[in-house]
Amino acid sequence: MKKTTILFVLLCFSTCWGQRKVVLDDVQRIINQRIDDAKLKATTNLFFSNYTTAKPISRAELMESKVGICIDVLPQKNSLVYYPAKFDVNYATFDTNVFSIEDNKDKEAQKKYIQWFQKGERSKIQKSAYFDHVKFQYLNQKTEQTTIYTNDIFIRNKHYATFLRSKGEYIYGLAVANKYDNDFKNAIFKLYIFDKKLLSENDLIEIEDKRKEAMALSATKTDYSLYHEKRINDLVTLMKKLLDIFPSYRDDPKLVAAYEKLKEEEPLDKGSLWLIRDILPYLSDLKIEETQSGILQYNLKNIAHLAAHSLADIYYGNKEYDKAEKYLLKALYEAPYEDISATTVKKDNERIFLELVGIYQRTIDKTDKVIVYLLPLLVSSYYQKVSNEQLIAYIPEGKRARVAFKKEIDKALHSAITTDNGDIEIVFKGEKVRFWYHGIKQFVEEVKDSDFYKRL
Repeated sequence: MKKTTILFVLLCFSTCWGQRKVVLDDVQRIINQRIDDAKLKATTNLFFSNYTTAKPISRAELMESKVGICIDVLPQKNSLVYYPAKFDVNYATFDTNVFSIEDNKDKEAQKKYIQWFQKGERSKIQKSAYFDHVKFQYLNQKTEQTTIYTNDIFIRNKHYATFLRSKGEYIYGLAVANKYDNDFKNAIFKLYIFDKKLLSENDLIEIEDKRKEAMALSATKTDYSLYHEKRINDLVTLMKKLLDIFPSYRDDPKLVAAYEKLKEEEPLDKGSLWLIRDILPYLSDLKIEETQSGILQYNLKNIAHLAAHSLADIYYGNKEYDKAEKYLLKALYEAPYEDISATTVKKDNERIFLELVGIYQRTIDKTDKVIVYLLPLLVSSYYQKVSNEQLIAYIPEGKRARVAFKKEIDKALHSAITTDNGDIEIVFKGEKVRFWYHGIKQFVEEVKDSDFYKRL
């Protein structure tokens, strides 16, 4: 039987309020164990005070989009994380979804939004540019179940089971991830507060109009090449290994939250990767401490590489070439792929070279960069043919120009040096590239034996 949460079991197979109250009391007890800071405890106590005294929300309230905030109660001691939140109703499908907005869009504006919401300053929120960002967020996941009970409305989508209640001008929601069974000790609890009056009638109409545009756009967003697609799920398995083997990393709330987000979208593919793209920059900067276990070190360090290379693939597919270049170079030089197989590493680097060539060919005055990244591919087992063909196209017309071009190529070959980590580095007209090969002598000999060089 597929894993389900105890919340789901109790709510789906029983209408007994007494049983549901046991669950609620259990959740509240666990939260009280996690939170002993007086200020933080006041926040969670206020939420439960409102939630437990609230009434069932009406069908009209259920079918109207709302915005608010979400408070994540993390498993770590005294750890509350605030996010904007959306109560999203798709009028075309009648799906209702409740979710937090965990992106990196203008963190300062996000902070102000949360502060204004807590103070009930609606006019400041409505006048802010960030308000548009919040209200035009959509969760394109079908609601698996919406059930109305005596004291609750229960919504279950792909990732979370959420109880909803109404009190005055607010909707209160309590959510638990579906992946937890009858053990909540490691669960992230989401405490939602939605303001019924923040969105106007015009806002609701505009939200639906924008939704249609967003759905049309999303159809093209997954149309990109994803080199690591067959092993992109390593992001999940490697982060689990990191957190299991080195518990100190669990002290980083952002890292834990990133891991939980990754698990929500598992198995990762082009589509799910697009949904979690906002956490990838953080993971691409992740520094793993040196360990005595070489194999473990290799694996864990690949978290940053996989995140950077995936981001580059996304941006490349969306024709955002400046950002794609940034993350390709990061994946190549700052967070290189590591493996006990040199062939695997070489193949990974060569794919990045080819992607960089594609970017530079679409950019004015980048011919020198194109050539310097094509030269190592002349000795590639996979891209030799394409490299020869493309480099031949750059051979200039006219004897004098051709001689000058050959001199620059020879100069680049003569510039070859061995770096500290055993790579080869060459320079073509001021542009550098580093790559692995058996040796400088073998590299130069194979280049001079290429179709491209013979035509110079």
